[in-house]
Amino acid sequence: MTIGTATRQPLVSCIALLMVGTAVACCGQREGSQNVGHWPVTIGGDAAFCTPKALRTDHLGNVYLLGLCGGTVDFDFGPSSEICRSDYEKLTSFISKYDNFGSYQWHHCFSHGDQELLVNDIACDGQGNVYAAGGRNAVSSARQDSDTDTSAQAVLMKLASNGQVEWEATWGAQSLGQGICEGKALALSSSGDICVAGIYGGEVDFDPNPGVHVRTSNGATDCFLCRFSSLGELVWVRTWGGSSRFESVESLSVDSDQDIYLTGSFSMSRPLVFDSGATILPEFEGQTRGAYLLKTDRDGNLAWIRQWGGTNIEDYCSGVSVLASGADAVFVLGEFSGTVQLTSAGKSDILTSNGFMDIFLACFDSLGSPQWARAWGGPLRDEACCMFLDGLGNIYCSGSYKVAVDFDPGIVGTITYCSSVSTFDSDGMFKHVDSWLGGGGIRGAVYGNKVYLCRRRTDRDGWGSRYEQNPDAVERVECIILEEELADQ
Repeated sequence: MTIGTATRQPLVSCIALLMVGTAVACCGQREGSQNVGHWPVTIGGDAAFCTPKALRTDHLGNVYLLGLCGGTVDFDFGPSSEICRSDYEKLTSFISKYDNFGSYQWHHCFSHGDQELLVNDIACDGQGNVYAAGGRNAVSSARQDSDTDTSAQAVLMKLASNGQVEWEATWGAQSLGQGICEGKALALSSSGDICVAGIYGGEVDFDPNPGVHVRTSNGATDCFLCRFSSLGELVWVRTWGGSSRFESVESLSVDSDQDIYLTGSFSMSRPLVFDSGATILPEFEGQTRGAYLLKTDRDGNLAWIRQWGGTNIEDYCSGVSVLASGADAVFVLGEFSGTVQLTSAGKSDILTSNGFMDIFLACFDSLGSPQWARAWGGPLRDEACCMFLDGLGNIYCSGSYKVAVDFDPGIVGTITYCSSVSTFDSDGMFKHVDSWLGGGGIRGAVYGNKVYLCRRRTDRDGWGSRYEQNPDAVERVECIILEEELADQ
């Protein structure tokens, strides 16, 4: 990927991994290791750029961080150093692993010479293996979180429990001039298969092996969903899109029945054409970008699709994250502006944004029937980041906002520019919000009664709200431990 030359001096930047739970985070020693682990974990350096993209936990409570880094980055906060060196202006994707005590295990930086690899999502299986999806030959403005990133080829790879690459599957166009293809999200099914969703344009062969499965996009970019075996062999591919350039897929989730849910955005002025030939007309006509929730069965057959958005040219709506819970509920986190009909199929929640961009959380059942919707935001731009669930059914929604935000009647955040995690119960009732000074969305994951949070922080940021422990924290690169069970507040 190519990054424009920076005109300012690099800031000190780090990633902080924070653990909260029913008990105070403890220090411990990993069996067979001389490294003493503890939370929080700090990743970065004096001349480094480091930003998180995803946070995952496995069945043993190990924590995996996916991110982008530039410069000289130390992944081990202990006495030893685990360094990744890269061009500060040319960011590198990385995965780092820590055990449940916070002890460093390994890291893997992705670099293929002139062919840069941008990893967008990861998932862990029950054997400690890690799967990563993204794109190669990326043209990216990753530091500005641009949505114009493109790749010639999509990539899926498997890393063993020690961080070594076991296999890699690549599919797509042969070069940027012939088409684009990039994996945006992935999830694992209970059978061990791997589902990858992303975008493509032009003529693309989706089979990474000698077989041929060619699809041609309807517009500049369409969406795809592939299912692979645990060995990286293509099982099937499905595509959908319209004649515009607005189709995107941002997230997918697989439920216990191996049904697949996807969310993203589409042009509301044009119908979507699904791989089977089915034409999906907009549920109501709009003039701009709308959100969708799409469900297929385990074989990729379209079950249903729900769409929502606004009718005016300035209205906007997009799904950012989707999660299928074990209680016949599917949650969608996203962004909207203007006035949008947030749900459909005979039950409507008409919401109007408070500013340029607000955040919504919507709940559907497994049949696609809308259950409830919530929205919050301030007078400026608010950004949705990610969503995760705990064992009690509470929903954690992370994002960032500026000026004042009303998360719930009578509860208002007033920090000038901050990141936040707001919590709702399974019925959409607001519980509480936690805020930290500084921009950059928070990534989160849950293991047992522990909640792990990760965010980017520079020497200009601090940890605000009631968690400010040190008056010098705004000027120093450091982290604090959140010693609370967020879900019970």
